[in-house]
Amino acid sequence: MAQKHPSRYRWLAAAGLLLVAIDLPAQTVFQCIDDDDRIAFQQQACPAGTAERRIVIAPAPATNPTAAAIEPRAPGTRRAPVARQRQPRATATAMSFRCTSASGAVFFRHSRCPKSIARAGSASATAAAGKADAVSAVKIPRRDACRQIGAFGRTGREHDESVSTYERNAGRDPCRRH
Repeated sequence: MAQKHPSRYRWLAAAGLLLVAIDLPAQTVFQCIDDDDRIAFQQQACPAGTAERRIVIAPAPATNPTAAAIEPRAPGTRRAPVARQRQPRATATAMSFRCTSASGAVFFRHSRCPKSIARAGSASATAAAGKADAVSAVKIPRRDACRQIGAFGRTGREHDESVSTYERNAGRDPCRRH
């Protein structure tokens, strides 16, 4: 197993040794490094002119099965169910925001509402003087906001807070439980 760049492949050699050591009794392996810094692992002592390091690989620990796992059961009977620990539910209700613009557009956010939004029909998303609508906010329960986000037929739904597919798959969707 001679490599041109031994430092890059040492982790691979160590992983290979660990795989070999599974279910084997303790044994000694020799790591041999020659003058060109090439590394070799072998079961015999290293030849003269190479640096040698002995590596003792401990045997894998014996498994200790529980009595329930090895205890015979009568045919047709089942094991007692394992008690699962339940996660406590949050006592406080999660809150979101119902945002209403001065022009009557309604949208929903889980974080605070913006102070203003671009007026419908303006070309820029940045609020320029006279082209922005002020926004007011009211706290509502998160489940109500989640039911309204993305609903069709509502003016302002384009301003709803949306969650990316990545965030949803990562379990970071605030609406996942509502």
